[in-house]
Amino acid sequence: MRRVLCLLGLLLLGLMALATSAQAATPAASVTLQPLTLDSLPTLQGRFAGERHAVIYWSLTCVPCRDELAELGKVGGVDKLPISLVNTDAPSQIKEVRAFLTRHHLAELDNWLFADAIPERLRQAIDDDWYGELPRSYAVDRQGRRSSHSGKTDIARLVSWLNAK
Repeated sequence: MRRVLCLLGLLLLGLMALATSAQAATPAASVTLQPLTLDSLPTLQGRFAGERHAVIYWSLTCVPCRDELAELGKVGGVDKLPISLVNTDAPSQIKEVRAFLTRHHLAELDNWLFADAIPERLRQAIDDDWYGELPRSYAVDRQGRRSSHSGKTDIARLVSWLNAK
């Protein structure tokens, strides 16, 4: 009888762990990642036309990128900011990308994933002067003029600029 109770207890613990992991996986699976290709690049570039906005390119393997996005995720109301995040990892890493965005409260932003067959061609179409260094960000003004920055962005300054009238 004791053995049966122990087995039932272990079974119950296993079911609880499975339910917990399923709940944790559900929000990450709901993160929308739009595929960025040469054909969809104009959609990304026109997403916030006429307003100040930022586009941030990042990767899971880039420590400064992860630090920058973790800091961004701590900003109150980040989901209301006109920011597009573009992940440059392979589409096969979509599960990890979604989990990262969910964990750092960035799932509600305009999220994209490199999906072009030739990433170098896509990078060149984005910016002739960009050679793939990350993080890479662009601040775009209301007239569509953009300024680029390689390296970690000052998040407080970026948020202040985005919120300026």
